[in-house]
Amino acid sequence: MTQIKPWYREPWFWLVALPPIAAVLGGVTTVVIAVQNADSPVADRYDKIGFGVNTDNSQDQRALALGLSAELRLDSDQQRAYLKIYSVPPTTDNFQLDLIHSTDPRRDLHFALPSNPDNYFRIELPASLNGRWQIHLSPADQSWRLRGQWLANDPAISGSNIELRGGP
Repeated sequence: MTQIKPWYREPWFWLVALPPIAAVLGGVTTVVIAVQNADSPVADRYDKIGFGVNTDNSQDQRALALGLSAELRLDSDQQRAYLKIYSVPPTTDNFQLDLIHSTDPRRDLHFALPSNPDNYFRIELPASLNGRWQIHLSPADQSWRLRGQWLANDPAISGSNIELRGGP
C-alpha cells in the first residue's frame, strides 16, 4: 500500500502554486517601491495649458533686465562655497539660495542669506553631495532669480566658478 504524502511534500502542488505566489509577491513589492519613491513635482515654475506646458521665466527675465549676475566658487573639497552677487538692487534685504537635486527632492538644500554690504557669502555644504544640482538664487520677495547648474564631485568643477545668471 502506498503512503499518502502531506500536501506540502507534493512536487506538483509547488509546480502549480509557485507562479501565482511569485506574481502576488512581485505585485506587492512593486506597489511598495512605487509608494516609497513617488514622482516629485518639478522644481521650477511651469503651467500646464491644454496639452502644452509653458514655463514662467518672468523672474529670470527680470534678473536679466536688472543686469544681475553671481558667481559660486567651490573649495577643492566641495565642503564650502563662496557666493558673490554683482549689481544687487539697494532695496534687497535677504537672499535665498536653493540647491535643488535633479532627481530627489528630499535632498534639496535651502540657505537663507542675510544681506551684507559687499554681497559676499560663505556657505557650509554637507559632505554627502553628489549628482546634478540646479542652483537658484533669489531675494526674499522672489522678484528675480539667477540660475545655474552644478555637477557635484566633478573634479573639473572643484575650485572653479559656477556662473549664475538670469534669462532663458
